[in-house]
Amino acid sequence: MKTRRDEEIFLRQKLLMQKLWFLSRTNMFTHKKTVTCLSLGALLVVLGTVFFLCFPVIFNVLLKEQVGLHNGSIGYEVWKDIPLPIFQRLYFFNITNADNFLRRKEKPNLVEVGPYTFRSRWVKKDIVFHPNGTVSFKEIRTFVFLRNESVGSQDDQIVTLNAPLLLAANFLKGYDLPIKLAASLAFGIAGERLIVKKSIKQLAFDGYKDIIILLSPILKRDIPFKNGLFAWLYGKNDTNDGLYTVFTGEDSLDKLNIINMWNGKDSLSFWKGKSCNMFNGSNAEIGPPLKTYQTTYTFFQSIFCRSITLDYTEDVEHLGVTSKRFMTSNMTFANGTLNPVNACFDTKMKLPSGVQDISSCQYGMYLTY
Repeated sequence: MKTRRDEEIFLRQKLLMQKLWFLSRTNMFTHKKTVTCLSLGALLVVLGTVFFLCFPVIFNVLLKEQVGLHNGSIGYEVWKDIPLPIFQRLYFFNITNADNFLRRKEKPNLVEVGPYTFRSRWVKKDIVFHPNGTVSFKEIRTFVFLRNESVGSQDDQIVTLNAPLLLAANFLKGYDLPIKLAASLAFGIAGERLIVKKSIKQLAFDGYKDIIILLSPILKRDIPFKNGLFAWLYGKNDTNDGLYTVFTGEDSLDKLNIINMWNGKDSLSFWKGKSCNMFNGSNAEIGPPLKTYQTTYTFFQSIFCRSITLDYTEDVEHLGVTSKRFMTSNMTFANGTLNPVNACFDTKMKLPSGVQDISSCQYGMYLTY
């Protein structure tokens, strides 16, 4: 028979076995949990590494899909019909002492008048995609006058120099004296005067009748003025500035909207150096993503007949988005003496540094900016 002591020993052994069993199960569970955590950690490390390595590739693919110039992309829709408000502000100089100036008693007293503001819309037409990753187009630009954003009406009149007469005088510089005298007599008979009074509308886009402009094809056939009308921006409203061919950026975003050709040519012929005749960058409407370390921004503008380089000035924040600001500096249009890079833009005209002669791309008319 089991004694009481035997029963106590049996109960102790049973309790010990239960503890051992519980400890073994606890260790097993802890081991499984540890293995599971390690496995998950390893998996996360692998996934993180793959994501880190592949994200730039995936991001660039998605970016090209949405930014590249092709049908259906966001970038294409923005590029084709720019949705941002674009304004053109024009300023003129009014001669307030015309009589004394014509009598050679005084130098002309010039008073700046403006701005006369126009809302502009830029829409691309005749879009043709090419197999080599480029697209051709013409950009139609229209200008609508905004009275509320201007100092006055388009009917405001100012006294200014007779530009057609000055242009004709410049063309005649290379002719013999008898021809110059005959031309001067003809100008006098036609009623041409050094000073004219015209409205802003006439001087800006619409133009006004002038006998010299009517006869200008005799002096130079490729002059753009039609129907004998002259305006500083005549023929610039609801027209285009030529046929552009640019890269779509589908091969590389570094080439997005970079100019390949303009009017069928891969370089200009206005300047005396190869570097000045190059198309550098885009037309500044849309372009490659900016680099973190980028300190300059270069683009081509047909109205300036050249590529222009802006310098980085600062980071700016707009609507929570940080961007870079690029601006002109004293060196942007400096002459070749001050900025050797611009030496091939220098012409025979001796102008102050910062003033650019663009007569070579304006049908020989002496114009500067």
